[in-house]
Amino acid sequence: MKISNTRFSPHDKVMSILYVSLLKAALESKGYTLLGFDGSDHDLSDYSQKISTAEFLAILEQSLKPTAACGLGFRYGELFDLAAAGTVGQLLMACSNLEQAYDYILRYFPLLSLSFQLDATWVKDSYRVELDPHGTPELSDPAKWFAMESLFYAILKQARYLSGKPLTYQHVTVRYERPPHWEMYQTLLGCDVEFGANIPSITVDRDFMESTISTSNEPVLAMKERQCRKILQRCQSQYSITERIRTILMRSLPNLPSLESMATELNMSRSTLYRRLQNDGYCYQTIVAEFRRDQALNHLQNPDLTICDIAEKLGFSNDSNFRRAFKKWTGTSPAELR
Repeated sequence: MKISNTRFSPHDKVMSILYVSLLKAALESKGYTLLGFDGSDHDLSDYSQKISTAEFLAILEQSLKPTAACGLGFRYGELFDLAAAGTVGQLLMACSNLEQAYDYILRYFPLLSLSFQLDATWVKDSYRVELDPHGTPELSDPAKWFAMESLFYAILKQARYLSGKPLTYQHVTVRYERPPHWEMYQTLLGCDVEFGANIPSITVDRDFMESTISTSNEPVLAMKERQCRKILQRCQSQYSITERIRTILMRSLPNLPSLESMATELNMSRSTLYRRLQNDGYCYQTIVAEFRRDQALNHLQNPDLTICDIAEKLGFSNDSNFRRAFKKWTGTSPAELR
Protein backbone atom coordinates (compact mmCIF):
# COMPACT_ATOMS: atom_id res chain seq x y z
CA MET A 1 0.00 0.00 0.00
CA LYS A 2 1.12 3.52 -0.72
CA ILE A 3 -0.60 6.59 0.65
CA SER A 4 -0.09 10.20 -0.36
CA ASN A 5 -1.81 13.32 0.84
CA THR A 6 -1.53 17.05 0.66
CA ARG A 7 -0.61 18.99 3.79
CA PHE A 8 -1.93 22.30 2.57
CA SER A 9 -4.56 24.40 4.27
CA PRO A 10 -7.67 25.06 2.12
CA HIS A 11 -6.64 28.72 2.22
CA ASP A 12 -3.04 28.26 1.05
CA LYS A 13 -2.54 29.61 -2.47
CA VAL A 14 -1.10 26.49 -4.05
CA MET A 15 -3.42 25.77 -7.02
CA SER A 16 -2.42 27.04 -10.44
CA ILE A 17 -4.86 29.46 -12.07
CA LEU A 18 -4.87 26.88 -14.88
CA TYR A 19 -7.55 24.97 -12.95
CA VAL A 20 -9.86 27.99 -13.27
CA SER A 21 -8.91 28.53 -16.93
CA LEU A 22 -9.90 24.94 -17.76
CA LEU A 23 -13.13 25.36 -15.80
CA LYS A 24 -13.98 28.39 -17.94
CA ALA A 25 -13.32 26.39 -21.12
CA ALA A 26 -15.46 23.46 -19.91
CA LEU A 27 -18.37 25.74 -19.00
CA GLU A 28 -18.25 27.68 -22.26
CA SER A 29 -18.15 24.47 -24.31
CA LYS A 30 -21.59 23.69 -22.83
CA GLY A 31 -22.94 27.22 -23.22
CA TYR A 32 -22.35 28.38 -19.63
CA THR A 33 -20.26 31.17 -18.07
CA LEU A 34 -17.53 31.21 -15.45
CA LEU A 35 -18.82 32.98 -12.32
CA GLY A 36 -17.17 34.12 -9.10
CA PHE A 37 -13.77 34.95 -10.60
CA ASP A 38 -12.82 38.63 -10.34
CA GLY A 39 -9.74 38.50 -12.55
CA SER A 40 -9.34 39.12 -16.27
CA ASP A 41 -8.75 36.76 -19.19
CA HIS A 42 -5.10 37.84 -19.00
CA ASP A 43 -4.97 36.60 -15.40
CA LEU A 44 -6.37 33.24 -16.52
CA SER A 45 -3.52 32.85 -19.02
CA ASP A 46 -0.81 33.58 -16.44
CA TYR A 47 -0.30 30.08 -15.07
CA SER A 48 2.24 31.30 -12.53
CA GLN A 49 -0.65 32.80 -10.55
CA LYS A 50 -1.95 30.73 -7.64
CA ILE A 51 -5.28 30.48 -5.83
CA SER A 52 -6.37 28.49 -2.80
CA THR A 53 -8.51 25.35 -2.82
CA ALA A 54 -11.21 27.30 -0.97
CA GLU A 55 -11.22 29.98 -3.68
CA PHE A 56 -11.44 27.41 -6.47
CA LEU A 57 -14.31 25.58 -4.78
CA ALA A 58 -16.19 28.87 -4.28
CA ILE A 59 -15.80 29.64 -8.01
CA LEU A 60 -16.88 26.11 -8.88
CA GLU A 61 -19.99 26.21 -6.70
CA GLN A 62 -21.07 29.60 -8.05
CA SER A 63 -20.41 28.61 -11.67
CA LEU A 64 -22.37 25.35 -11.37
CA LYS A 65 -25.52 26.91 -9.86
CA PRO A 66 -27.03 28.08 -13.18
CA THR A 67 -26.15 24.78 -14.91
CA ALA A 68 -27.64 21.33 -14.97
CA ALA A 69 -24.09 20.10 -14.15
CA CYS A 70 -24.81 16.90 -16.08
CA GLY A 71 -21.46 15.63 -17.30
CA LEU A 72 -19.55 18.90 -16.92
CA GLY A 73 -16.96 17.06 -14.84
CA PHE A 74 -16.29 14.67 -17.70
CA ARG A 75 -15.77 17.62 -20.03
CA TYR A 76 -13.32 19.17 -17.56
CA GLY A 77 -11.44 15.87 -17.24
CA GLU A 78 -11.24 15.66 -21.02
CA LEU A 79 -9.58 19.09 -21.18
CA PHE A 80 -7.08 18.33 -18.42
CA ASP A 81 -3.91 16.77 -19.88
CA LEU A 82 -0.38 15.99 -18.80
CA ALA A 83 0.85 19.39 -19.95
CA ALA A 84 -1.38 20.86 -17.24
CA ALA A 85 0.46 18.74 -14.68
CA GLY A 86 3.78 20.48 -15.38
CA THR A 87 6.90 18.67 -14.19
CA VAL A 88 4.82 15.81 -12.74
CA GLY A 89 3.21 15.30 -16.14
CA GLN A 90 6.60 15.20 -17.84
CA LEU A 91 7.77 12.65 -15.27
CA LEU A 92 4.78 10.40 -16.01
CA MET A 93 5.38 10.55 -19.76
CA ALA A 94 8.93 9.26 -19.24
CA CYS A 95 7.87 6.20 -17.18
CA SER A 96 8.20 2.67 -18.55
CA ASN A 97 4.65 1.51 -17.76
CA LEU A 98 1.47 2.67 -16.04
CA GLU A 99 2.31 0.96 -12.75
CA GLN A 100 5.49 3.02 -12.47
CA ALA A 101 3.55 6.15 -13.44
CA TYR A 102 0.93 5.53 -10.74
CA ASP A 103 3.67 4.99 -8.16
CA TYR A 104 5.03 8.43 -9.02
CA ILE A 105 1.55 9.96 -8.88
CA LEU A 106 1.23 8.71 -5.32
CA ARG A 107 4.67 10.00 -4.42
CA TYR A 108 4.29 13.45 -5.95
CA PHE A 109 0.54 13.94 -5.74
CA PRO A 110 0.96 16.93 -3.38
CA LEU A 111 2.61 18.85 -6.24
CA LEU A 112 -0.74 18.79 -8.08
CA SER A 113 -2.21 20.77 -5.15
CA LEU A 114 -5.37 18.67 -4.97
CA SER A 115 -6.98 18.08 -1.57
CA PHE A 116 -7.30 14.32 -1.71
CA GLN A 117 -5.76 11.49 0.22
CA LEU A 118 -4.96 8.43 -1.89
CA ASP A 119 -4.75 4.85 -0.66
CA ALA A 120 -3.58 2.32 -3.28
CA THR A 121 -3.08 -1.42 -2.94
CA TRP A 122 -2.97 -4.64 -4.94
CA VAL A 123 -5.74 -7.15 -4.21
CA LYS A 124 -4.78 -10.31 -6.11
CA ASP A 125 -4.70 -9.17 -9.76
CA SER A 126 -6.60 -5.94 -9.20
CA TYR A 127 -5.16 -2.54 -8.29
CA ARG A 128 -7.54 -0.42 -6.20
CA VAL A 129 -7.12 3.27 -5.48
CA GLU A 130 -9.34 4.77 -2.78
CA LEU A 131 -9.85 8.52 -2.51
CA ASP A 132 -10.63 10.59 0.53
CA PRO A 133 -11.37 14.31 -0.01
CA HIS A 134 -9.21 15.12 3.00
CA GLY A 135 -9.77 18.53 4.56
CA THR A 136 -12.21 19.85 1.94
CA PRO A 137 -15.48 21.50 2.96
CA GLU A 138 -18.86 19.93 2.32
CA LEU A 139 -19.82 20.34 -1.33
CA SER A 140 -23.14 20.55 -3.13
CA ASP A 141 -24.18 17.48 -5.14
CA PRO A 142 -23.27 19.11 -8.51
CA ALA A 143 -19.80 19.97 -7.16
CA LYS A 144 -19.36 16.40 -5.88
CA TRP A 145 -20.33 15.06 -9.30
CA PHE A 146 -17.92 17.47 -10.97
CA ALA A 147 -14.99 16.58 -8.71
CA MET A 148 -15.26 12.79 -9.13
CA GLU A 149 -16.13 12.87 -12.83
CA SER A 150 -13.24 15.15 -13.72
CA LEU A 151 -10.67 13.26 -11.65
CA PHE A 152 -11.72 9.78 -12.77
CA TYR A 153 -12.00 10.72 -16.44
CA ALA A 154 -8.74 12.70 -16.51
CA ILE A 155 -6.84 9.71 -15.07
CA LEU A 156 -8.41 7.31 -17.59
CA LYS A 157 -7.89 9.66 -20.54
CA GLN A 158 -4.20 10.10 -19.73
CA ALA A 159 -3.73 6.35 -19.20
CA ARG A 160 -5.16 5.81 -22.68
CA TYR A 161 -2.91 8.51 -24.10
CA LEU A 162 0.25 7.14 -22.49
CA SER A 163 -0.43 3.51 -23.43
CA GLY A 164 -2.08 4.03 -26.81
CA LYS A 165 -4.74 1.52 -25.75
CA PRO A 166 -8.53 1.91 -25.32
CA LEU A 167 -8.24 1.12 -21.60
CA THR A 168 -11.22 0.97 -19.24
CA TYR A 169 -11.62 0.71 -15.49
CA GLN A 170 -12.62 -2.58 -13.90
CA HIS A 171 -14.88 -0.99 -11.29
CA VAL A 172 -15.64 2.49 -9.92
CA THR A 173 -17.38 3.55 -6.70
CA VAL A 174 -18.60 6.98 -5.60
CA ARG A 175 -20.15 8.20 -2.34
CA TYR A 176 -23.10 10.11 -3.72
CA GLU A 177 -26.34 8.62 -4.98
CA ARG A 178 -27.02 8.09 -8.67
CA PRO A 179 -27.13 11.47 -10.51
CA PRO A 180 -29.57 12.19 -13.37
CA HIS A 181 -26.84 11.54 -15.95
CA TRP A 182 -25.62 8.31 -14.35
CA GLU A 183 -25.55 6.44 -17.66
CA MET A 184 -22.65 8.64 -18.80
CA TYR A 185 -20.48 7.07 -16.11
CA GLN A 186 -20.67 3.58 -17.53
CA THR A 187 -20.34 4.83 -21.12
CA LEU A 188 -17.28 7.02 -20.53
CA LEU A 189 -15.49 4.99 -17.85
CA GLY A 190 -16.23 1.64 -19.54
CA CYS A 191 -17.32 -0.24 -16.44
CA ASP A 192 -20.07 -0.67 -13.86
CA VAL A 193 -20.26 2.18 -11.33
CA GLU A 194 -21.47 1.71 -7.76
CA PHE A 195 -23.25 4.77 -6.39
CA GLY A 196 -23.77 5.41 -2.67
CA ALA A 197 -20.57 3.56 -1.69
CA ASN A 198 -18.63 4.23 1.52
CA ILE A 199 -15.44 5.30 -0.26
CA PRO A 200 -14.77 6.64 -3.79
CA SER A 201 -12.45 4.27 -5.63
CA ILE A 202 -11.05 3.11 -8.95
CA THR A 203 -10.15 -0.53 -9.63
CA VAL A 204 -8.15 -1.70 -12.65
CA ASP A 205 -6.71 -5.07 -13.67
CA ARG A 206 -3.07 -6.10 -13.95
CA ASP A 207 -3.01 -5.72 -17.75
CA PHE A 208 -4.01 -2.06 -17.29
CA MET A 209 -1.12 -1.42 -14.90
CA GLU A 210 1.43 -3.31 -17.00
CA SER A 211 0.62 -1.33 -20.15
CA THR A 212 3.84 0.14 -21.55
CA ILE A 213 4.21 3.88 -22.18
CA SER A 214 5.23 4.83 -25.71
CA THR A 215 7.10 7.99 -24.58
CA SER A 216 9.24 6.14 -22.03
CA ASN A 217 12.70 7.67 -21.61
CA GLU A 218 15.00 6.65 -18.74
CA PRO A 219 17.37 9.67 -18.81
CA VAL A 220 14.41 12.07 -18.86
CA LEU A 221 12.74 10.04 -16.11
CA ALA A 222 15.77 10.40 -13.86
CA MET A 223 16.01 14.14 -14.52
CA LYS A 224 12.30 14.81 -13.93
CA GLU A 225 12.26 12.66 -10.80
CA ARG A 226 15.09 14.75 -9.35
CA GLN A 227 13.19 17.93 -10.20
CA CYS A 228 9.97 16.68 -8.59
CA ARG A 229 11.87 15.54 -5.50
CA LYS A 230 13.48 18.98 -5.09
CA ILE A 231 10.15 20.77 -5.55
CA LEU A 232 8.49 18.48 -3.00
CA GLN A 233 11.32 19.05 -0.53
CA ARG A 234 10.89 22.82 -0.90
CA CYS A 235 7.17 22.46 -0.25
CA GLN A 236 7.72 20.23 2.75
CA SER A 237 10.29 22.62 4.21
CA GLN A 238 7.30 24.83 5.07
CA TYR A 239 5.94 22.13 7.38
CA SER A 240 6.90 21.55 11.00
CA ILE A 241 9.16 18.56 11.69
CA THR A 242 6.18 16.56 13.01
CA GLU A 243 4.13 17.29 9.88
CA ARG A 244 7.02 16.20 7.68
CA ILE A 245 7.33 12.97 9.67
CA ARG A 246 3.60 12.27 9.36
CA THR A 247 3.76 12.88 5.60
CA ILE A 248 6.54 10.29 5.27
CA LEU A 249 4.69 7.86 7.52
CA MET A 250 1.65 8.15 5.27
CA ARG A 251 3.77 7.39 2.23
CA SER A 252 5.57 4.47 3.90
CA LEU A 253 2.64 2.42 5.17
CA PRO A 254 2.53 -0.40 6.08
CA ASN A 255 6.34 -0.49 6.55
CA LEU A 256 6.93 2.38 8.94
CA PRO A 257 10.55 3.58 9.09
CA SER A 258 12.80 3.47 12.13
CA LEU A 259 14.19 6.68 13.61
CA GLU A 260 17.39 6.17 11.61
CA SER A 261 15.50 5.63 8.35
CA MET A 262 13.27 8.63 9.04
CA ALA A 263 16.37 10.80 9.60
CA THR A 264 17.70 9.67 6.22
CA GLU A 265 14.37 10.55 4.57
CA LEU A 266 14.60 14.00 6.14
CA ASN A 267 18.23 14.46 5.04
CA MET A 268 19.59 14.78 8.57
CA SER A 269 21.48 12.65 11.04
CA ARG A 270 19.75 10.50 13.65
CA SER A 271 21.10 12.66 16.47
CA THR A 272 19.91 15.88 14.77
CA LEU A 273 16.39 14.50 14.33
CA TYR A 274 16.32 13.23 17.91
CA ARG A 275 17.47 16.61 19.22
CA ARG A 276 14.96 18.58 17.13
CA LEU A 277 12.09 16.43 18.33
CA GLN A 278 13.27 16.65 21.93
CA ASN A 279 13.50 20.45 21.71
CA ASP A 280 9.90 20.54 20.47
CA GLY A 281 8.77 18.20 23.25
CA TYR A 282 8.20 15.17 21.01
CA CYS A 283 9.34 11.56 20.90
CA TYR A 284 9.50 9.73 17.57
CA GLN A 285 7.77 6.59 18.84
CA THR A 286 4.96 8.71 20.28
CA ILE A 287 4.45 10.37 16.89
CA VAL A 288 4.32 6.95 15.21
CA ALA A 289 1.84 5.64 17.80
CA GLU A 290 -0.42 8.70 17.45
CA PHE A 291 -0.24 8.42 13.67
CA ARG A 292 -1.26 4.75 13.79
CA ARG A 293 -4.07 5.56 16.22
CA ASP A 294 -5.44 8.30 13.97
CA GLN A 295 -5.29 6.04 10.93
CA ALA A 296 -6.98 3.23 12.83
CA LEU A 297 -9.83 5.52 13.92
CA ASN A 298 -10.26 6.61 10.31
CA HIS A 299 -10.27 3.04 8.96
CA LEU A 300 -12.79 1.89 11.58
CA GLN A 301 -15.35 4.16 9.93
CA ASN A 302 -15.18 1.96 6.83
CA PRO A 303 -17.43 -1.09 7.44
CA ASP A 304 -15.85 -2.90 4.46
CA LEU A 305 -12.58 -3.30 6.39
CA THR A 306 -12.21 -6.07 8.97
CA ILE A 307 -10.06 -5.65 12.07
CA CYS A 308 -7.48 -7.90 10.40
CA ASP A 309 -7.50 -5.68 7.31
CA ILE A 310 -6.85 -2.58 9.42
CA ALA A 311 -4.05 -4.29 11.33
CA GLU A 312 -2.37 -5.22 8.04
CA LYS A 313 -2.78 -1.70 6.63
CA LEU A 314 -1.05 -0.24 9.70
CA GLY A 315 1.88 -2.65 9.60
CA PHE A 316 1.01 -4.91 12.56
CA SER A 317 2.21 -8.51 12.31
CA ASN A 318 -1.19 -9.78 13.46
CA ASP A 319 -4.55 -8.50 14.65
CA SER A 320 -3.85 -9.42 18.29
CA ASN A 321 -0.95 -6.96 18.44
CA PHE A 322 -3.16 -4.32 16.84
CA ARG A 323 -5.96 -4.89 19.36
CA ARG A 324 -3.54 -4.55 22.30
CA ALA A 325 -2.05 -1.37 20.88
CA PHE A 326 -5.48 0.09 20.14
CA LYS A 327 -6.70 -0.55 23.69
CA LYS A 328 -3.56 1.14 25.01
CA TRP A 329 -4.24 4.17 22.79
CA THR A 330 -7.96 4.55 23.45
CA GLY A 331 -8.86 2.48 26.50
CA THR A 332 -11.25 0.34 24.47
CA SER A 333 -11.11 -2.34 21.79
CA PRO A 334 -11.53 -1.56 18.07
CA ALA A 335 -14.66 -3.73 17.91
CA GLU A 336 -16.26 -1.92 20.87
CA LEU A 337 -15.50 1.48 19.38
CA ARG A 338 -16.86 0.44 15.99
